[in-house]
Amino acid sequence: MPFRCGRRIDWGAIVGTLVLAGSSFLFAAAAHALSGPPSEYQIKTAMVFTMAKFVEWPAGGLGGEGTPLALCALGIGPFGQAVENLRGKSIKGHPIIVRQIFRTGEIDGCQILVINDSQRRQVRAAAERAQQHGVLTIGDMRGFAKAGGVVGFVVQEGKVRFEINLEAAQRSGFMISSRVLRLAKIVREEEQ
Repeated sequence: MPFRCGRRIDWGAIVGTLVLAGSSFLFAAAAHALSGPPSEYQIKTAMVFTMAKFVEWPAGGLGGEGTPLALCALGIGPFGQAVENLRGKSIKGHPIIVRQIFRTGEIDGCQILVINDSQRRQVRAAAERAQQHGVLTIGDMRGFAKAGGVVGFVVQEGKVRFEINLEAAQRSGFMISSRVLRLAKIVREEEQ
């Protein structure tokens, strides 16, 4: 189910869908915290947080319980700024730390990598490097998942939707819950 952004957001649809996905916590908290309709990037940030709860990392990918989970933002942009709001929250017992990075060579030590639209030219290199290090890639641009990223957000007709590249997820060693997959558009990678 897509999530609308802008003034006509359907909170009932968002909360209902996430309850079905078993993850109403963040959205319920976000709904109370917001004084107006959420922005596109608030929705995407909430979706990053929620999805991460339904992803199984490769063995040892998150370290021991209580080890910080590094959410890295590649490049500068509204998506990277929005995920700053996740700093201090926790996923699967791992407190989130947020790091700003500017080169794909800085991916080591990240567990989640969000790639701003401004970094479109680095997507394939970032996706390849992320796969080598078991990093979940989430992009903010059309065609991200088809270019080798795992999760790509797209806005269509004012709605935030997401695509998942299962081949990229499997190459990185991720298992994504069927609850999330049911809500996603599954895409295949395109040749360069």
